[in-house]
Amino acid sequence: SGGGTFASGTNVTVTATPASGFTFSNWTEGGNVVSTNSSYAFTLSANRSLVANFTVTTSNYTVSTSSAPSNGGSTSGGGTFTSGTNVTVTTTPASGFTFSNWTEGGNVVSTNASYAFVLSANRSLVANFAATTSNYTVSTSSAPSNGGSTSGGGTFASGTNVTVTATPASGFTFSNWTEGGNVVSTNASYAFTLSANRSLVANFISSGANTFELTLIPKPSNGGTVSGAGTYPAGTQVTASATPASGYVFQAWVINGAVQSTNPVYSFQLNGNRKLKARFTRGSSKQSISSANIGEEVRIYPNPSSGRFRIESAEAYTLKVRNALGQMVYESPRPTSTGSFYLPQNGIYLLELWRDNVRVLRQRIVVQQ
Repeated sequence: SGGGTFASGTNVTVTATPASGFTFSNWTEGGNVVSTNSSYAFTLSANRSLVANFTVTTSNYTVSTSSAPSNGGSTSGGGTFTSGTNVTVTTTPASGFTFSNWTEGGNVVSTNASYAFVLSANRSLVANFAATTSNYTVSTSSAPSNGGSTSGGGTFASGTNVTVTATPASGFTFSNWTEGGNVVSTNASYAFTLSANRSLVANFISSGANTFELTLIPKPSNGGTVSGAGTYPAGTQVTASATPASGYVFQAWVINGAVQSTNPVYSFQLNGNRKLKARFTRGSSKQSISSANIGEEVRIYPNPSSGRFRIESAEAYTLKVRNALGQMVYESPRPTSTGSFYLPQNGIYLLELWRDNVRVLRQRIVVQQ
């Protein structure tokens, strides 16, 4: 405003008022700046052609980000920026979730976890996540294998309601479902919600045969775990398994102090009730069983002796006799449970009993002639 026709010598004032989104910059004439004041006053002495120059005002916009569901993951890159800024928002899914897409106002704007754009307005972006579905396997088997059939096993999504069914064969009846040697159900149809891999055994009992119980006991109780216990038809080939705990090693399967096997996986035919103890010991290698474990099961006499000794035991052992220097002076040619041996020289000796390469007894014997 302020332009017009005036007499020479008139004091004239022109005024520039910026529109919304603009700011006044300067007055120019013929391309030359004549004033930086939006109100420019001068004494008129010639025709004037004045230009008021304006510049665009820089706008600030906000980018907000959120997650759906809120625990599905985290987002970054939001904030307040000037118009025209290159902005990148990024999302990281939480454990158990995967990224799906970015939406705005319910519309998908990107399927990339890192979404880049030029900012020209306020943005409200949502990172959408989907829960990861875990798959687990259910395996089923029968004990004994000819006792019956099983169904319902397979691979399923976590949280699935699964039912496994046991059908006894002719001459057998269903007993229970076990897992790791532990009874988990006595129903032939066992239903559960799947949250981990399962290995289930359907146990059957012969209708016309005697049944026997296998009891497994870890010694010490914190030395490890055992599996395979249960009630089985007479003559069933059963397997007892021992797994040492951290800091322990498996030593032997023992009944009434007598070593049955030094293999942690021990298979045998069950023809009577059996109570097996799995002996564990601290350390990193096999160690001998204390003589107190079997001392009452073995007799070595007379002691002292004039040279002839006799052994009587419930189980067969290999005999080894060492002198005071640790030298071997006698070894039985084969395992024996009853017999005698002769030492010709006076002295103090150490008698050892061995079974399955494990020393199960060490005892001092004396020869006095």
